[in-house]
Amino acid sequence: MNGLFDFDVEDPQGPDEYPIAVIGDISKNCKACRLGQSTDKQNTGFIFAGPTTARIAILGDMPQVQGTVLSKRLPLAGDFMQELGGWLEMLGVAQEDVFILNVMQCKTSKSKAKDAALRAPYNEEIDVCFPDRALRLMRALPDLEVVITLGWVAAAALLGRTPEPRLKSHEGAWFGTDYLPGVAVFCLDHPREYGKAADARKRGRLRQHLEFFQSEYLRPSTAKIRKVLEIRQAERKANN
Repeated sequence: MNGLFDFDVEDPQGPDEYPIAVIGDISKNCKACRLGQSTDKQNTGFIFAGPTTARIAILGDMPQVQGTVLSKRLPLAGDFMQELGGWLEMLGVAQEDVFILNVMQCKTSKSKAKDAALRAPYNEEIDVCFPDRALRLMRALPDLEVVITLGWVAAAALLGRTPEPRLKSHEGAWFGTDYLPGVAVFCLDHPREYGKAADARKRGRLRQHLEFFQSEYLRPSTAKIRKVLEIRQAERKANN
C-alpha cells in the first residue's frame, strides 16, 4: 500500500480518453474470463451508475444477483444500495453526485436467487476484467479526486493484494495508488457487512470512518486531503 504522498506523479495511462467513449467501448458482451463464458453469459461488459463528472467514485467488488437482471443492471442494488445510500446521507453527499462501479462486471454465481451467496472473484478473473474496464474508466474521469473502496477485493485492486491487512486495518484510512496518480483512496468495508446482524460497536466504527472522511475531504475548514489533492493534481497537469 502507498501513503498519500508516495505515488509517482507520472501518469501511466497514456493519452487522455473521453469517459463516454470508454463506456461505449467496454459496454459490450464480454467472454474474456470464465464468468462471462458461463456464469453471466448475458453480461453487458460494464455496469455503472452516476455522472462521469463526479469527483467521488465508489468501487465495489462485483454486482450481486439483483444487479444483473437484464432490464435493470446496477453496480449495487437492493439492501446494499440502501445501506450505501445511508452512508452518503451521513456524509451529506447526494447519490446522484457519485460514480459507482465494480472491480468485476459479472457475478460469481449462476444462481438467480436474490440471496445467493457469491464467492470472492479469483485473482485471474480480476486481472482480466479490472484493468481494461473499471480502471480504464476511472482514469478517464476528468474530475475524479477520491475513490472510496468497499471491501478488501476493491481495496486490493488499487492498493495491491499483499500483504493483506490484519483485522481490516486499512479501513477508515487514506492511501495513494500508482494506478490513479493525483487521486486519493479511502477504504471502507462492503455494505454487505452491515446487515441486521451488525452490532452497535460495528456501526459506531463506521460512523467514525465517515466522520473522518468528512473532516479530511468534505469540510472546508479541516479538509487536509483536498489540499493535498490540489497540489498533486497541479503537479500532474504540469507534467503533461
